[in-house]
Amino acid sequence: MTRRAAVIVVLALATGCGGATKATKRHSDDAIIYLKTSVSDAEVWVNDRFIARIKDLGGGLQLSPGRYRIEIRDDRYHTAYLDLRVENRERRTIPVKLAEVLP
Repeated sequence: MTRRAAVIVVLALATGCGGATKATKRHSDDAIIYLKTSVSDAEVWVNDRFIARIKDLGGGLQLSPGRYRIEIRDDRYHTAYLDLRVENRERRTIPVKLAEVLP
């Protein structure tokens, strides 16, 4: 697996949080992206792969440098899409507003 393909979610595994993907090696050059939204049960998908729920990403989303398509999904809201390019050791907080699906 290449460094670019490595997607790591930093979770508090010691507390038994679910939804983690297979762990890959962490690199000191990885970026950490914090997604802030009021919908804590929303799912985070990176490049069409489920990563975790927002509430389980306390330590942020750890990504190797590169380009990513991030989706924030919840059945009660329209999906939010983020096309990101992350750099070495970047730290970024991204507010995400989800629009409620009307009946």
